[in-house]
Amino acid sequence: HTHTHTTVLAEPSPNPTPPPAPTSLPLFPCSKDIGDRILIHPDKTPMYVQRMELLTTTFCTWDGVITTIPNSKLYGMQITNVARSGPLADSLAIEIDYKTPVAKIKALEEAYIRCLADNPKDFDAKESAFFVRALVETNSLQIELYPQHRTNWQNAEHLPRRHLVLLRLKEACEELGITYMTPVNRHILLQDARPRVDQ
Repeated sequence: HTHTHTTVLAEPSPNPTPPPAPTSLPLFPCSKDIGDRILIHPDKTPMYVQRMELLTTTFCTWDGVITTIPNSKLYGMQITNVARSGPLADSLAIEIDYKTPVAKIKALEEAYIRCLADNPKDFDAKESAFFVRALVETNSLQIELYPQHRTNWQNAEHLPRRHLVLLRLKEACEELGITYMTPVNRHILLQDARPRVDQ
């Protein structure tokens, strides 16, 4: 007997339905980014990448709090990857009395630069900065300092270094007699001079 096989080919649909698109994509395609210190703007809370999945990324803060964020939401955020950054500069600010002599301000700057130069493994003194940034209502001078670090802050290295610089600035201010007192607002209270009426 002869067997005849008939193959029926279905006609293609005029409007084929495409497969559903994924709702999100991985934030970090490289597995080596696990453990990186990142900052999510605008609050810039430091977090470490703990786990990456197709739809979500899990982070851990320095105090152990675990946060899972959908990748679809992360794609709309500004994210700074500290671990992938080069050497970073810190930003510090102090206020001193407006009447502080210029010679004392220069001496304070020298003490600041000397502190950085004495710790060359942590700071680049030549690339660091010291500025009198603003005059605040003729009461104070705002000084901003930008110590240039030798590394990034993947492991929060800037915190003990900042501690060191701030303590040295405090010592220098004490030695030079540099101070600042918040102005006292004087309010004159006028006693009600109207005569009392006994009821």
